[in-house]
Amino acid sequence: MTISADDELAFCGTTTGDVVIISIPHKVLKGTGPTKNPFPRGVTCIATSPTGEILIGSGSGVVARCSSKSLKPLQQNTLVGAVTSIALTPGGSDMYVGTDDCDVYR
Repeated sequence: MTISADDELAFCGTTTGDVVIISIPHKVLKGTGPTKNPFPRGVTCIATSPTGEILIGSGSGVVARCSSKSLKPLQQNTLVGAVTSIALTPGGSDMYVGTDDCDVYR
């Protein structure tokens, strides 16, 4: 789960590969996505970039940069092993991704 920079939205990953968007102040479901192709083997980690985009890691090794509005993948790569963690440097200039094969990608 990750929360938007303005503390308005929570993005929650599911084991079925969907992401659920929840409005925190109103306590309502705002939407789900991606609409056509869920992330294979579930969403295993999720983070918010400084630009407001959502970074998603999946059990199949897919790392995707997605729009926070539509959750449509803007860019994605496939790594070796399931993604277990995504960490951004304080300025957001670098991203580190860990996998269950004990690899760390920058």
